[in-house]
Amino acid sequence: MARMANCPSCGAPVRLRSAVSVLAVCEYCRATLLDLDGKIENLGKMAELAEDRSRLRVDAQGVYGGRCFTVVGRIQLQYEAGLWNEWFLLFDDAGAGWLSEAGGAYALTFPCASPTGSPAFSAVRPGNEFVLAGTAWTVSNVERAVCVAGEGELPFRVGGGYPAPVVDLRAGKRLATLDYSDDAANPLFFVGEAVDFASLQWRNLREDIPGFTGATGRAKGLNCAQCGAPLELKHEGVLSIGCAHCGAITDTETEKLISRIEASRKVEPLIPIGEIGMFRGEKLEVIGFMARHSLEEGEREDWHEYLLARVGKPGYRWLTCYNTRWSLVDVLEELPARAGAAVVCRGQKFERSASYTGYVDYVLGEFTWRVRVGEEVFITDYVSLSSTLSAERTGKEITWSLAEPIPARDVKAAFSRARIEVGLGGQRSAAQGGARYRPMWLHFGVLAAILALLQVIFVLSFGNARDLASVDMPLIPSADFTTSLSKPFSLDHSASLEVDIRAEALDDDWIELGISLVEEDSGRSTPRQKVTLSRYATLDGAAEVSRLVRRAVFDSVPAGHWRLVVERIGGAASLKVAYSDIRSTSSLAVRRRGVLWSNFFACLFVLAAWPLAVLARWRVW
Repeated sequence: MARMANCPSCGAPVRLRSAVSVLAVCEYCRATLLDLDGKIENLGKMAELAEDRSRLRVDAQGVYGGRCFTVVGRIQLQYEAGLWNEWFLLFDDAGAGWLSEAGGAYALTFPCASPTGSPAFSAVRPGNEFVLAGTAWTVSNVERAVCVAGEGELPFRVGGGYPAPVVDLRAGKRLATLDYSDDAANPLFFVGEAVDFASLQWRNLREDIPGFTGATGRAKGLNCAQCGAPLELKHEGVLSIGCAHCGAITDTETEKLISRIEASRKVEPLIPIGEIGMFRGEKLEVIGFMARHSLEEGEREDWHEYLLARVGKPGYRWLTCYNTRWSLVDVLEELPARAGAAVVCRGQKFERSASYTGYVDYVLGEFTWRVRVGEEVFITDYVSLSSTLSAERTGKEITWSLAEPIPARDVKAAFSRARIEVGLGGQRSAAQGGARYRPMWLHFGVLAAILALLQVIFVLSFGNARDLASVDMPLIPSADFTTSLSKPFSLDHSASLEVDIRAEALDDDWIELGISLVEEDSGRSTPRQKVTLSRYATLDGAAEVSRLVRRAVFDSVPAGHWRLVVERIGGAASLKVAYSDIRSTSSLAVRRRGVLWSNFFACLFVLAAWPLAVLARWRVW
């Protein structure tokens, strides 16, 4: 049941709808009221909220998981990169939750019991892993934020300047927050998930957003902090803007200079700022352009990134260009799963490719954080046959993004004013190509060298062919020569044997022979193989059809004393001589491991399948 009181400062009615709320801000005079045991205490005036052009407001309503909720309060927090909002939600079943709003991304979390074994805030770093409440979490962000102001009703005491050290955690699609504001030893624990803004079925959203009406509306005007040139701020959540005239970067909140860029480092984007295009039915506007580079083993790699705002709804995407190859990139809400040195994301395995440091060279247009020239981020790339997964790490956060290559012709088709040469190559992300794939080719080279060394060893040890026995068999029909035996030969170990049969004296005739092996000591024999040889001239004598050389193969012949048995089954009415010989190649096991060069090249092709497929896709796109 709602509690009603009058503001002791201005007398206006103040309502607390949640049973867990202890603080309210008077919407008329912004007095901060503390309600403890039915006693209202005036804590003084709450600081003014910074204008962030959020679409949300107190009294907005939505639906989550079939449960209706109302926004009853807000905390506005500031950190190094900008502002974010924490909206306090009251559900119809009296439950409470928090909706985080930062840079066009939204996450809904619910308070849980503080877990035992929480790490100390000072010991936590991005990428750390630990178990809380039975779940293995990975640290994605560490911030020492400060509360700017609040409004509506809140479940704890807060005010302007109130410190808010927080740690964000990820576990697949789940996320959590450790809030160390009240008790450094026992932080508050919130667990939930990222949510799509439109899926919450909003009603009663804010409409009076000053100086902003969306991607196609009017812009807020401000001036460049360095040269004074007019700048247009058109999108929500933007905290910095690069000037096209002098290259300086201006803070959109304070209108102060963030960073300068030398005129010689100016880069002209291939797609103009303000261009709107369609990708897979989604309308996207280019609002920012950034030139970046990396230095890997002394080799410089340059690439460009375009920030795309979704038109008509919150959220952003990225378009990257490296060496005329393009990729459409999404920042992931879920955390990829580790699989040894590889990672798994959305059912696809990505192998680690390269790690390097990326630097910002030039900025133009709007960005959702306070970007600086020279800004550094450590990047690790993981590649699959179809896309690239990248982890970007700073001292405070780690962000994962998924890049999907797209043809240059699709980029040109989407943005009519884009200066893109179609047909000179495709597109890849900054994480792909050339030096990015050097570890993959290095691994392939090492494996190929090992395979070649093994092949040489096997050939030298087992692969030298040598004659074991031979049989001369006159093939003129005669009872004395229907069957011939070779001299005995010995096998010290199991081997695969080849019998070459030649009948070069055939002339317009044919012969069928039965070939088998007999072991002298035991009398056992191999199955008989039938071989037919022939030579026939055509009617006009201009050509002949010949099968004068054939081969019989006996796999896995055991050790022992063997003879070759040759039986004439039929044909050869005019033959004089047939000659056969037998030679050893290797043991069955060794032969199957690639003693033959054909097997070596087959194994080499299998090893090369993945890098060749990646290379083929790289060149196509």
